[in-house]
Amino acid sequence: MILRYQIEFQSYWHIGSGLGRGNDLDAIVARDELGLPLVRARTLKGLWRDAGRLVEQFGETPVELAKWFGVENAGQGTLIVNDARIDEGTRHWLAGREPDEREELASYLFDRIAATRLNGGVAMAETLRVREVAVPLRLTATIEGPDDDADWPTFLRTAGRLVRKIGVGRHRGMGRCGILFAKEGTQ
Repeated sequence: MILRYQIEFQSYWHIGSGLGRGNDLDAIVARDELGLPLVRARTLKGLWRDAGRLVEQFGETPVELAKWFGVENAGQGTLIVNDARIDEGTRHWLAGREPDEREELASYLFDRIAATRLNGGVAMAETLRVREVAVPLRLTATIEGPDDDADWPTFLRTAGRLVRKIGVGRHRGMGRCGILFAKEGTQ
């Protein structure tokens, strides 16, 4: 069974690639092979696991986190979490463009935010950091799981209601989002 969902970002967001760009940017957004922003499956798996812990605390639905997601650093679970990407139609359209045009079009999906540490209202020396952020947009993802386990889709729909922010700067207003699920039986 495949469960399709979308992450709708409502503010700037940053899921890091672990890289910078020299003196230009201290941190850049994770990108796919077309240069478009994405949320890696590894990040999403952790997000779902954390939301699952909250669901487990409230006891709303059966939760089998170790079975579904595996034990951290010790094995694969029964669910396969895939990257969240810009929709296939847009990706296909961009892939058909010349590389320079594609790069220019993709650049509109990013911005920069600069911040510095303050001490008594005065900027401290050498603390300016510039981070690349992605603009608010909608990404699509899937989770694949066993057909003979009816609990995991119910769990994910419940856990998805608890996800409100993703990525760096969540406590400073960045990464606000909502999870939207496809209706059952639709592609």
